[in-house]
Amino acid sequence: MISELKVVSQQKEAEISELKVKIDELKVTAGSEAKAREELQLHYKQRLHEKEAEFDHYRRSDAAIYIEFVFPIFWWKLVDSWLTQETLLCMCVWCLIYLI
Repeated sequence: MISELKVVSQQKEAEISELKVKIDELKVTAGSEAKAREELQLHYKQRLHEKEAEFDHYRRSDAAIYIEFVFPIFWWKLVDSWLTQETLLCMCVWCLIYLI
């Protein structure tokens, strides 16, 4: 009877040991998955930042082209046609709105 209890106890301890090993394996797997998820989120944040910077660059370069080439054409058309100051002011405001 006692020997049978010892055998059962040893079997239960072996099962417990196996379960502890599985728990440790799952903890390692969960940790590596969490680390991979964090790295992926960091990667996506970096890509988003790069795309935002690229967009800002194109937007600014577009605005610079607009100021350099288009605005002087409007300016000279306004001066040549002797439009009123109100119209000139409206055009300047329109250009500033475009730049925003």
